[in-house]
Amino acid sequence: MAKKSFNNISNPINAFISDKEPTGSKEGKRINMPFTYDNSEYLNIICKLKGISKTKYVNSLVEADSIKNAEVVRQAKELIEKMEG
Repeated sequence: MAKKSFNNISNPINAFISDKEPTGSKEGKRINMPFTYDNSEYLNIICKLKGISKTKYVNSLVEADSIKNAEVVRQAKELIEKMEG
């Protein structure tokens, strides 16, 4: 079976953390993250209450955080580019 590629970089933060070029997939980059029991239980309950998937919920948290920290991330990217370049 062919392996799917989930490396679309439509969000600037994904471009920053990705080590691969975009492939055109609408899915985005897949990651596997273990959660504590309590956090997993919370995630299950809050997603049921909101009627959304876990992926959508976690993506919304990351998006809100990336907006909040946009300037810090921009500065970090500049620093990394200077160090590498």
